[in-house]
Amino acid sequence: PNPMRWGATPLHSSKGSNDDDDGDDIGINFVEGIHTLLGSGDPMCKSGIGIYVYACNTDMSSSGEKEEDANEAKRDMHMYNSDGDFLIVPQQMGLWIQTELGLMTVMPGEICVIPRGVVFTVNLIHNDTEEEEEEEEEEE
Repeated sequence: PNPMRWGATPLHSSKGSNDDDDGDDIGINFVEGIHTLLGSGDPMCKSGIGIYVYACNTDMSSSGEKEEDANEAKRDMHMYNSDGDFLIVPQQMGLWIQTELGLMTVMPGEICVIPRGVVFTVNLIHNDTEEEEEEEEEEE
């Protein structure tokens, strides 16, 4: 039998154009790239489940290293889920997840559970950062 699984979620901008571009030039963070897949139950009764998928290619928090777009101001974004715990499973890129409890590094194939009501920010682990760290280690 052939195994079946979900394909990668394409990037779609909620900021405007519906052109048929591949989304490489659009900055989509975790909050903008999250979409509801299905849900069951009632949040008021605190029972049920919500399943979401996400696709993102930029960080939720700004860093001074990257240039700002003239039309769009950089800002730090945070979120929390008041309905229940949040289970995040990265598929393709590692994530740095900053919560009020500390920083977590979550690689593809690992899971992260963020408790209800905990404020968090999701940033991507960029390959160029890993390459720079390897170069620094080689120089030492």
